[in-house]
Amino acid sequence: MAAHPRQLLQQSVFSLMLATSPSVSFCAISTDSSTGELRVVGVIHYSTVEGAGCWQVQTAEGDVYELRTAELPQALRRDGTAVTLMGTELNQTGACRSGNVFVIDRVVQSNPA
Repeated sequence: MAAHPRQLLQQSVFSLMLATSPSVSFCAISTDSSTGELRVVGVIHYSTVEGAGCWQVQTAEGDVYELRTAELPQALRRDGTAVTLMGTELNQTGACRSGNVFVIDRVVQSNPA
């Protein structure tokens, strides 16, 4: 079924607004059905808990995934960096116990803070 032209225009404008926005106010978590990869859109934060430091990505909905430092590119290791990541969620918490570990397969987009 074809989308209505007005609906296509709204979707296009919304996508353009997101792409050009200086702040991240939108977040999405979705799964690519062909690969099973999880797509996470959020903001990178550094957290220290009981002496252990860890990198996390937090979504607008408040979901937090702990990132493995070795997999996080150096350019993204800045608090407040907006990212879109593709990868896999492990059913285990990381060192900071703030959320499940997210294994980064690739960085789709980043916007440094």
